[in-house]
Amino acid sequence: FWIILALGALTKGPPIYIFTGGILFFAIFHKELRAKVFLLYPWFFLPLSLIPLLVWGYLAWERTNGELIRWMLDWYVIRRATSSVFGQQGPPGTYLLIFFVTFFPWSFFLPKVLRDLYNQIKEIVKHYKSGIQINSLDYFILISLLSGWIIYEFMMSKIPSYVLSVYPVISILIARKINENYTENEKKVKIMGVITILFSLGIQIFLIYFNNKRKDTFELANQIKQNIRNSEIIYFDKDYGIPSLAYYLDFPKQKLKVLKSLEDLKNLEEGSLLVLDEDSSFTLLQHFLKLQIISQKRVFLYDRNRYNNFMIVRIISQ
Repeated sequence: FWIILALGALTKGPPIYIFTGGILFFAIFHKELRAKVFLLYPWFFLPLSLIPLLVWGYLAWERTNGELIRWMLDWYVIRRATSSVFGQQGPPGTYLLIFFVTFFPWSFFLPKVLRDLYNQIKEIVKHYKSGIQINSLDYFILISLLSGWIIYEFMMSKIPSYVLSVYPVISILIARKINENYTENEKKVKIMGVITILFSLGIQIFLIYFNNKRKDTFELANQIKQNIRNSEIIYFDKDYGIPSLAYYLDFPKQKLKVLKSLEDLKNLEEGSLLVLDEDSSFTLLQHFLKLQIISQKRVFLYDRNRYNNFMIVRIISQ
């Protein structure tokens, strides 16, 4: 369990501890589950499971002089918890609406599942007041939903991947609801099975089209890398908000720097490599700098649903 948790943190980051840590915490309040939690010795193995992530963090800090870690804390923690990311935001209940779309057509059973969950919550309250323990499996399912779904409903940022951990749980609940009256639901299940196949094929066709657009950033990064001289700095005239570009450029082998003002642009040394937005910057820069256009690339910004024309240039002279 702890090895998988440690590898999960290295693969996807600390949020895996929100899901599993939440389950372990709430499980302590259930007698039967509490005994199972103690068998995991969390007071000993939880700190050990953090070691691989901390080692990676230390090495990343050393290699990038702290820039990567500071950026990740800002982008993945502060911004996503307090503001909208990629314009994806919504009120509490947004993820519930997303479930109705992503589970389609099986979301037909979701209202019944939600009704059962509501009744189970009332049973938990009733049992605690009377001192009787609720079924451990029902309790485990509820705390899984609380740790992997409900807490994210109250975050400003609403990115669908946040709640991926509860999809298996909800799938089990839907399957259990179907199985309760399978004879009655058999015809519906067959029809929904056919709809699911057609729906899945439609999604795959859309993703093929969408992923072709996402290749634009990868191709822009390759064009930049082909023109890099040793370990020179790559300058950008503004922050274009394309985090994947830094990844494709194989940071930190190349240094990336966003210029903060027009004065910074005017003070660039001869031969500097500059990436800029053709629409807003090129005409302006021509008044101050002599530029050599090396390459041009039209990039689809999927979070903004529009294209931007980028130019890779070298400064010939002031």
